[in-house]
Amino acid sequence: MSSFLTKAVKNSTWTGIGSLGTAILGFLFAGTTIRWLGEAEAGFAIAISTIAGINNTFSGLGLGAAATRVISRAYAENDTETIKKVTGVCFSVSLAFGLLGFLLFTGGASAIVGWAKYEGDPTKGQWYCILAGLFFLFSQISNYFIILLTSIQRFDWEAKLVLAFNLANGLGGLILLRMFPSILTIGFTLTTVSAIQALSGGLIVAKLFGFYSLPSWHKATFLELWSFGRWMYLTQIMGSLANGLDKVFLVSLFGSASLPFYTFAQRIYQTVHTTLVSQAKYLFPMLAAQGKEIDIVAERTEERLCWFISLIASLIYSGLIIAGPALMTVIVNIQFARNAAFQLFIFSCVGYIQAYSIVPFFFGLSKGDAKGNWIYQTITGVGILPLIILSSLVLGFKYAVLGNLMILVGVIYLARRGKAKVDWQTFMFQLVSPLYSSLLIMGLACVIHLVLTLQNATVITQFVAMGAFYLLVLFSIARLEQKYLGGRHRLETLGRALSLILSKLGLPSEFFLRILGIPVLSK
Repeated sequence: MSSFLTKAVKNSTWTGIGSLGTAILGFLFAGTTIRWLGEAEAGFAIAISTIAGINNTFSGLGLGAAATRVISRAYAENDTETIKKVTGVCFSVSLAFGLLGFLLFTGGASAIVGWAKYEGDPTKGQWYCILAGLFFLFSQISNYFIILLTSIQRFDWEAKLVLAFNLANGLGGLILLRMFPSILTIGFTLTTVSAIQALSGGLIVAKLFGFYSLPSWHKATFLELWSFGRWMYLTQIMGSLANGLDKVFLVSLFGSASLPFYTFAQRIYQTVHTTLVSQAKYLFPMLAAQGKEIDIVAERTEERLCWFISLIASLIYSGLIIAGPALMTVIVNIQFARNAAFQLFIFSCVGYIQAYSIVPFFFGLSKGDAKGNWIYQTITGVGILPLIILSSLVLGFKYAVLGNLMILVGVIYLARRGKAKVDWQTFMFQLVSPLYSSLLIMGLACVIHLVLTLQNATVITQFVAMGAFYLLVLFSIARLEQKYLGGRHRLETLGRALSLILSKLGLPSEFFLRILGIPVLSK
């Protein structure tokens, strides 16, 4: 078994633990916030979060990805001097943008409250903006330390740090919000937890690197990072068109009270996608460390990785398509679920499409082609926003979500960029062939969703349907992949990876693989 696969499974396990825990806690906290605060208060909190997200887009100058490439090589070569220069520059940039964001939130608190059409006490809204500014400052510092952990492939520490403080933020927020239902409770919780997380991250990084990371400036190092990071920076900016400005437009047109119906469904999709990206982000430092061998590694692994991530995405989004309305009913209420069901269905389809972009994105980044990722974000960002505006003005608020389907054009471009020398017929075959099984899963889920909607199915019926669907898929998809879809080589790779995980857990790998229909390779 290759060392690359062994290391990938180990890193994937840690990133999976951290991202899955984050996804569950974030989903629960978002739902209970709407339930306990009401749509107006929760909508204001979401609007402020949107502004913070846009500010975050313009922060960091895209140096994080560049730093990951440089530090991963320098750490392998034990080049402490280079690491100190890079960390000093990145810390300075993160701190500067964090302070700038804090000043913008504090100085513009009154204007933000007026823009959001906040229906509550204006003073309380302004204090929440100030707390959001502090949270933004501490988050910038925390994110910087996370980048350093990623650079040296210490996903175990990253998962522990992220999961521990998301747990503190999620559970602490739920308990305190239940006792003191106010947006200020959310603000105090986020600020306190983020401050402690930043301090803990600094101590962990100091322990691993052997020195305390402090802000410093080295012009030559900055210019080296910027030569690569500028494309990532432009990628971040264009990404905000799809991930932030849509909500700014909807708030301006319909008010912040209408935002939860769109944003809650979008939050589910973004949480799932972030989870999938986090699950695969170990690829970047691992591939970057391959040097001249990266093309060989890419040719051997890219198709199988696309198949695997698309399969996982289809399993998650198909469940949301079938039982998403029931889930929203349980977490919020039935009326909210009815109003947001269509948005969740469309966002589930969007999420499945976008999942295909994850592998080409990281492979391009590892090869130094950050420009291609920027063009991808430009296509989707420029395309999505006008379609959202057109859909909402012509069809109404409910159908604004249709504009997000523009993501398909960007995904095709990104996949094509990495195979520019291949003719279109061959390219389309390579694009679609890893998707046969996942498309089958998504199609079946859509049929079940249609039947449940026409029958006005109850919450219990939706959950039962989802359970039966997963049992059917679990025991049949591997057999279909092997017998009819030409995917035996993919299943063999998956079988080797699962064998590693099951053996670490002390479980009989051969037994479980045979039940699932995955080929068992002779030792």
